[in-house]
Amino acid sequence: MIQRKGTARLLAQVAGNGEAEEAPDRVAILAESIQTTPEDDSLATESSLLLNGETLEMMEYSRWLYIVLWPLMMLYACWAVPKVWIYRLYLFLFHRPLIIEEVSEDARSKNRASMKEYGKRWLLGPQNALWLFDGHWLGKMVRNGVTTSEALDGINAVPVLRLRGQLDSFGGRLVRFWLNQPDGQSVRNRLRITYKEILKELCLLWERKPGQPIRVLSLACGSAQATVEALAMFLAAYSDAKGKIELHLVDLSGSSLMRAIHLAKIRGVESHVFIHIKDVKSFVREQPADRWDIVEMVGFLDYRPWKSAVGICREIRRITRVNGLFISAHIGPNPWSFVVRWVINWPLLIRRPIQAYRQILLQAGFADREIAMHVEPHRIHPVGVCRKLEEF
Repeated sequence: MIQRKGTARLLAQVAGNGEAEEAPDRVAILAESIQTTPEDDSLATESSLLLNGETLEMMEYSRWLYIVLWPLMMLYACWAVPKVWIYRLYLFLFHRPLIIEEVSEDARSKNRASMKEYGKRWLLGPQNALWLFDGHWLGKMVRNGVTTSEALDGINAVPVLRLRGQLDSFGGRLVRFWLNQPDGQSVRNRLRITYKEILKELCLLWERKPGQPIRVLSLACGSAQATVEALAMFLAAYSDAKGKIELHLVDLSGSSLMRAIHLAKIRGVESHVFIHIKDVKSFVREQPADRWDIVEMVGFLDYRPWKSAVGICREIRRITRVNGLFISAHIGPNPWSFVVRWVINWPLLIRRPIQAYRQILLQAGFADREIAMHVEPHRIHPVGVCRKLEEF
């Protein structure tokens, strides 16, 4: 039987389910299908802010220009909303794929590609919607790669690209303006904090017990900038640790994992890196208790409903060793949220205040004394560093 179904049903089937799921599960659609540049073209390899002393040490906090221009930014974002919904109506009426039921599995699999493309375009909208942002190659890359490592690599590379003069054109200055708004600055501050915390913990672990194997886990890793760069820096400082440390990367996106592996090869640490193409929840549940020294999951909670977020953090506490570290982060509300949603085009984010983020960790079983919040200047992307001090 061939029939047309509603968009919610299509999105659910693209994600691999037979029924409509909560919005956060739609992230799988984007993670699996969005990739506009090859893995060896990642900005993380040559334009990482973590490799430049100037861009690494500064915590970005520039907001007055964006406060003054906030009304104009909101007007531009409001202009984007009807454009996206008109495009969605056009998709729904003329390009909604057919759902094939009660036929061969081969026919169903052939139809899956068009369903995936439909689901992706429904969530993202038109590819070139706002020329003041996506008229430049970097803006286009970010807008059409949202929720993936590709977009994050682009946002994180802005300070280095600016120093090199690669964003000095008119279009470059425009995209720099949009990606330097407080939410973008905060994302880069989050990367700096995460990298430093991982590197510091690796050094402490090795100095405390030289020769003891170290296991690091990065969940929903993307291109794994923070973990791979920290691993490379650690091994450069402690060459005797080679062969004694493992970094396991888990992501549902094979293309993101390939970008991570490429970064690891460029940094010379690929022999220490292991990849797992799997969803976070399933992978964590399969892990034995007290296995990992460091677990990093920065960004994933931004898409999880409350119950799911608590459950995943509870499982992570179970698999983390006593005195081990769990590093996570959570996006918070701010005046530029609407701009991020409709100009940068970043969908599906669940924003919670810092108090709610801490409450998730507490409900997951972490004691208040085990939680240290590293709040960057904008207070948009706090990083929670939790040390497991006792058995669950």
